[in-house]
Amino acid sequence: MTDTTINIDVLIVGTGHAGAQAALMLRKLGYAGAVALVGAEADPPYERPPLSKAYLAGEEPFERMMMRPKEAWAELNIDLLSGRKIVSLDPAANEARCSDGERITYGKLIYAAGDCAAHANRYAGGAVIRLESVQNAHDQAAVAAASIAGAAKPYDAVPWFWSDQYDLKLQTAGLSNGHDKAVLRGDPDSRSFSVIYLKDGRVIALDCVNATHDYAQGRRLVATGGACDHETIADPGYPLFKPTARKG
Repeated sequence: MTDTTINIDVLIVGTGHAGAQAALMLRKLGYAGAVALVGAEADPPYERPPLSKAYLAGEEPFERMMMRPKEAWAELNIDLLSGRKIVSLDPAANEARCSDGERITYGKLIYAAGDCAAHANRYAGGAVIRLESVQNAHDQAAVAAASIAGAAKPYDAVPWFWSDQYDLKLQTAGLSNGHDKAVLRGDPDSRSFSVIYLKDGRVIALDCVNATHDYAQGRRLVATGGACDHETIADPGYPLFKPTARKG
């Protein structure tokens, strides 16, 4: 057991994508205070998605999964407090305690672990939802860092997700909860198609399989609340971004 104390301006608990992005964004925004990333893992922050694909398939070494080389974090003056497990937080005292008794005092705290994926989202009608995706981790980290750096902005990003499964690229945009119509665009037998979800005549979400153009164009409709005729968008030859796909 140790009784040492570390003093940090911004303590980020969690060395996953959200925590690492928050630290990097602080530096990008010009924040000059002392920043530290603390987590139980011994390795520097690494990308999770390729870990379950290219790494396990033996196509890439673990070193290629790193978000930054270890020395790059030091060059950015970001302390990696690796191999430390936080067992308690005292917000009133601005203090975190590690399992070995070490204490970390901080000015600001970013808690990038646990249930930080849950948030109120306007694309879900304001309901609290969980988005367990790299996109959500990245965007929420940017919002938290901007707030600390004095450039506060609201979280307002179209939910999206992607995954490569063998020869299939799966992409989603928006949230299909509460849709009243689902339109099939393309032929599933061709292994390239989309399902477009509408509510009150407006595109609220898309599920795309090997249909990157549909994904890119449809995401714009989700963001703008675009209204479309369901028979027209069922035609794969119809570009979803055409002006006839209107807002309001």
